[in-house]
Amino acid sequence: MTTRLGPTALAWLWVAVVLVAGPGCGDAPSDEPIQPKKSRVEELDLPTDAERESSDKLAEAETFMLAKKTKLAEVPLRRVLELSPHSGRAAELLAQCLIERGAVHEAIPLLRTAIEGAPRRAALRALLIQSLMHAGDAAVTEVAAREWTDVDAANADAWFELGRASYLQGKNDDAIAAFRRAELLKASRADIRSELGLALVAAGQLGKAEAKFRDAIDRQPDYADAWFRLGDVIFRRDPARAGEAAEALARAVEIEPGHVLGHLYLFRVCRLATTKSNAPADDPLRLRGEEAWKAVLRIHGRAQAAAVLGADATPSESTSEFALREQVSLHPEDVSHRIALGKFLHAERRYDDAIDTWRKAIDAGASDAWTRTRLAVALVARNDSVAADAELRAALLDAPREVMVHRLLAWTLLLRGRDDDAILVATAALDCAPGDVLARKIRALAKMHKGDVDASLQEIAALGWL
Repeated sequence: MTTRLGPTALAWLWVAVVLVAGPGCGDAPSDEPIQPKKSRVEELDLPTDAERESSDKLAEAETFMLAKKTKLAEVPLRRVLELSPHSGRAAELLAQCLIERGAVHEAIPLLRTAIEGAPRRAALRALLIQSLMHAGDAAVTEVAAREWTDVDAANADAWFELGRASYLQGKNDDAIAAFRRAELLKASRADIRSELGLALVAAGQLGKAEAKFRDAIDRQPDYADAWFRLGDVIFRRDPARAGEAAEALARAVEIEPGHVLGHLYLFRVCRLATTKSNAPADDPLRLRGEEAWKAVLRIHGRAQAAAVLGADATPSESTSEFALREQVSLHPEDVSHRIALGKFLHAERRYDDAIDTWRKAIDAGASDAWTRTRLAVALVARNDSVAADAELRAALLDAPREVMVHRLLAWTLLLRGRDDDAILVATAALDCAPGDVLARKIRALAKMHKGDVDASLQEIAALGWL
């Protein structure tokens, strides 16, 4: 069936065709050429050579950082900052490199640059404050922490760091207020409560401080510092609670055996408590104190040995025992090969073999103070301080002004409980080298064990603990 369109429908159909076809359809031919329509072309924003190099160098540095090759990352990162001084990412990465190798002061301005581009980045703010704290400027640290609280007042870390900086400056009320704010924002954190306890101690509020340390332990039972602080504040509050204080301190060193302050304070509490009560030598508290003292000497002994051995304390991967012994066999009269073998064996902590090798080196002619001192260190490591004493006294005949020999002899005397003799020999070491910190620490330890507990403890603290 065919449908016919009426006149009106035909007219509308013609209009639609004209509109779709566009201008020119159905019109009379024109002599004018057809002009193309003009369209707007977006201009490409191409990077400059400097921007391209900066991007490439940053990518290179990030690859090194992922591979933990921070030393290799430094050069490209410095180039990025030459080309793009405000690159927050490059500044952050370079700061990390510098902090890793101990150049904290150089890292601080870079961290500030990184923060300018990301003011709410908590990790950057925390790293800056830690760096400033490490640099030893508590006032500047406080300013940085306040800036963080201004930017992000809901961040518990910001208030926590402000509290720490205030505490270090003796601003106890400000520290307490900051820690309380952090505590409200993050009630689960044991470290906040423990630091608040320290500020309360400094403000003389010992009862509240004890409660805070207990709160911290409730939240984190294996928190060694909180146990240590609890033991200290208990004894401060009431010396009659020495047994309770000792239990808390013992818990701290049980959790963290290398906690040298825990051992020192455990000895202090036990010694002061038993001295005042005239307790017998077999009193459990006194015995516990002597065990703590042995731990102090054991921990500090590493520093005394390292001062003598230096780099020789580290095993050499490029040296083999077989090659060293072969050289000794080929050249039995050349003591240098025996000395090299002795160094190797000592670094491997094979003390019996090292002692035998050092003795043979001395018998072969290496009877100088240097060799005897190293033999003495090995003997101390084998708990034979009497034999070490004899070697050191022989070494003093060869080098009567050698501070290292005097110092190590004082140490062997301290290990044997001969406090008065240790004080005399440590003083002789200081006559040779007045600034020798290790000799000063030995003398302070000997005085502490002898009975001058608190004054000696303060002297050790001033020297940098142990």
